[in-house]
Amino acid sequence: MNSSTTTPSSGNDTQPASGFAPDPEQQMRELQMSSLEWEAHALAKSEAQALAQHEKRASRATGFFSNSWTAMRQTFAPGGVSRVARDMREPPYPNRGPIPEYQPRPPIQLPFPFDPSQQPPTADESAGANGGGRIQDGMEIDLSAASDTLGAAPGAQSSSEMRLEKSVQRCLEKMGYSGRGGTSHERREEGYGGDDESGNGSHSPIKKSKRTGPKDPAVNAFHKAGRAYLQATKLLVPQGDPLPQSVRSETLSEFAREGFPAIPISDIRLDWGSAFTSAWNREAFHRFAVDFEAELLAGKYSFVVYDEQLMSLEQIKDTFKVQLKRIQTAKRKVQPTTLDHDDEEATRSPPTPDQVLRRRHDARRFGTFTRRTRIAAENLRNNPQLWEAIQDVLAQLTLNGVSSDESEWESPSKETRTGNKTVRRIKLAWIAKEVTDLVDAVETYRDALRDEVNAQRRGNASPRRLFAWKEVNTTRQPVRGLPRNWYDDTWYKALQPGARSWLNAGKDRAVPVLAPYGDAIYAAMES
Repeated sequence: MNSSTTTPSSGNDTQPASGFAPDPEQQMRELQMSSLEWEAHALAKSEAQALAQHEKRASRATGFFSNSWTAMRQTFAPGGVSRVARDMREPPYPNRGPIPEYQPRPPIQLPFPFDPSQQPPTADESAGANGGGRIQDGMEIDLSAASDTLGAAPGAQSSSEMRLEKSVQRCLEKMGYSGRGGTSHERREEGYGGDDESGNGSHSPIKKSKRTGPKDPAVNAFHKAGRAYLQATKLLVPQGDPLPQSVRSETLSEFAREGFPAIPISDIRLDWGSAFTSAWNREAFHRFAVDFEAELLAGKYSFVVYDEQLMSLEQIKDTFKVQLKRIQTAKRKVQPTTLDHDDEEATRSPPTPDQVLRRRHDARRFGTFTRRTRIAAENLRNNPQLWEAIQDVLAQLTLNGVSSDESEWESPSKETRTGNKTVRRIKLAWIAKEVTDLVDAVETYRDALRDEVNAQRRGNASPRRLFAWKEVNTTRQPVRGLPRNWYDDTWYKALQPGARSWLNAGKDRAVPVLAPYGDAIYAAMES
């Protein structure tokens, strides 16, 4: 019998003699062993290439920083190649070609003196050396492992070790810088401001206290006068007295429709259930500020010397809001929130005939404003310069600058609508006649576009509206910020100084002149 032959990969496994059938399990084991050995050789080759690339990267100026000295030891230690690459330098199969011989790196020479017997400093010693600092999470360093590795290989200095020294130095500096150290009083003296939004320590100075000394006597006198004014208007009450009443919901509804009502300053109440920035409260505070400024200018408070910068309208309103904050907090504790709109509608009694009529007038005002805006847009192409100026006037007047009207009948039937429809226009007292004539002329151009294209109106024609003045509305809130000549001159001169300041009229601006539609046609035909 022939003796069995051995494979290069193992001296224990034997191959069966010739003449016998091969064992499948034996062949499978041989194939597996061969595959594992070649994988080990491939791994050794890849590690050799990785070390060569590392030498190139180490020669560059830019360095990197590793948070673990264990990783540094595995990378920079002499002969730090894996056992597979060190022990398997000869190929197991000579007929398959040798693997390139790995050239080990020269031993590392530390660029600084190092005593291997010296133990690494503890966390407490590091904290004392760095001003009471502490090592942050994720920055703890295994110095003992580094000493065992780096201290055992004296030799020539390389750029890698220089970069390593710099990295260690930066790490230590960062640990000392990040530790706040010292007492809270010392940190305040140094200006430490705690962590910022990004989580890093903010070294910006802490803001000093608002009160660095006694208040200015002028400010104290101004605040004293403000409290006296609020007490006179029954808004600021002493503690323990009944709280002031809030504005009624009916007044708020009227304000939403027609603006701030024309009531005396002593009858104005705040909406305590809403914020001071609500529409009603803004207007109320503005009127209080204007009235208080007029009293300051008149010398009502003898202990106050008027200062235009300190006692401006905005400063007065801000002071009133601060002084009334206590009352607002007490009111909200008694009545936390106002009723919701749905709950108020559910508990409200049915509308009266006057309320129904007012709602109908409001709907007509909205329709009138929309119609005038549409007329200006339709006729813009005929005379762009003129109609753009008209559009600007309508936009500044807004819905509050539209007059209300009443017709002869509220619900005309087909039998009674045989002729023209007379509409009684309610004139606004504060608007100038030139502006009123302009918007009335705009109404006459309602059918101008239809006549231009010779189009027919669908359905029955509506009766013509004949305007007749009935009365003047003196309760409607004027629009603020219009040019001075857009207000009625007689009405404006009768205003009090505080009301003029609130109105904030601008510089004069010419009102566009528009001939009525019929007169414009006749003028064109005559020309």
